[in-house]
Amino acid sequence: MILARIHADTRDMNHRHFLHLWVTLLAVSGCGVGSAEVPNRVAFDAAVRAYLEKRSMNLSIVNYEKFDLAEDGAKATAVIAIVLAGEGHARVKTRFRFTFRKTDGRWQAVSHEKVKI
Repeated sequence: MILARIHADTRDMNHRHFLHLWVTLLAVSGCGVGSAEVPNRVAFDAAVRAYLEKRSMNLSIVNYEKFDLAEDGAKATAVIAIVLAGEGHARVKTRFRFTFRKTDGRWQAVSHEKVKI
């Protein structure tokens, strides 16, 4: 009887542990929430990298959390999660809102601001 009770308690504890782990993984991954679909992502990534490099900002793009393209197709804004680039750094995300302008057929990042959470 004691062994049956221990087995039941262990099974219940494992179930709670699994449920806790599942909820944690969902929260961390965001289930796709926070990842925006970006048309021509390669061009926007290149524009952000050029912008950061020009300002000696050693940062890397993690993901686009929000993306808005203006109706005229010549302007866009994006909220982008960014981390410090390179090895050995904490992977703490900072979010920036970038403004883009299309000039001569190429996207250019023209400004950024930190997004307050």
